[in-house]
Amino acid sequence: TAPTSTAITTTSTPGLYYPDWLNTDEVCRNDNGQPSYMTNSPSFWMHSTLEACCNKNYSWNYDVCVATTSSGTSTSGTSTSGTSTSG
Repeated sequence: TAPTSTAITTTSTPGLYYPDWLNTDEVCRNDNGQPSYMTNSPSFWMHSTLEACCNKNYSWNYDVCVATTSSGTSTSGTSTSGTSTSG
């Protein structure tokens, strides 16, 4: 008899951006960490560009969204911490 194969097939969406609703930073990511329902309907949830993902899912936070990397960190290099004065 011929040997049988037990390969596991997974659906991959390399390079596509998805809205990361599990975190509070309101950005899109392309780290292949999207929920399965997004993987199962990539034409609805997944986007080929960061800009398209941010525009559809985070239009109120677009500037912050497009200024992030796939890991969700800002690429602007600016700090959002306030300054304090002593007195």
